[in-house]
Amino acid sequence: MSDPLSIADASTPPAGPAPLTAIQFAELIADRLARRLAEVLGNQSARTDPELIDAQQLSDLLGVDISTINRRKAAGKLPRHIELSRGCHRWRLAEVRAWIDAGCPSLKEWEARRR
Repeated sequence: MSDPLSIADASTPPAGPAPLTAIQFAELIADRLARRLAEVLGNQSARTDPELIDAQQLSDLLGVDISTINRRKAAGKLPRHIELSRGCHRWRLAEVRAWIDAGCPSLKEWEARRR
C-alpha cells in the first residue's frame, strides 16, 4: 500500500490545467470585466477603446516615433488636438480613425472636408 503523500510520487505533476502567467491572468480578468460591462449596460455602449488618446498612443497607432508626432502637430499635419491643460494634449480616437481613412490630409484640408 502506498502513501498518497509519498516523495516518490512528487516527480509527476498533478493533473489539471497549467497555471496562468500574470499576463494571461490579466487578459482573462479584462475579458470577463468587458463581458460583465456589456451585460450591465445591455450591450448599448460597452466600449473597450478610449475616447481620447495621447501623443504616445497616437504614435503607436500611426506607427511613427513620438518626435514625428510632435513635428507633424507643429506643421499642421495632424487632426486638431484638445488641450486638457498646459502641455497635456489629446486627440479624439474616432476623429483620428476617420482622418486615417481619409488618407491623413493636412489639418487645413481635413477641417475643410469636415465642414
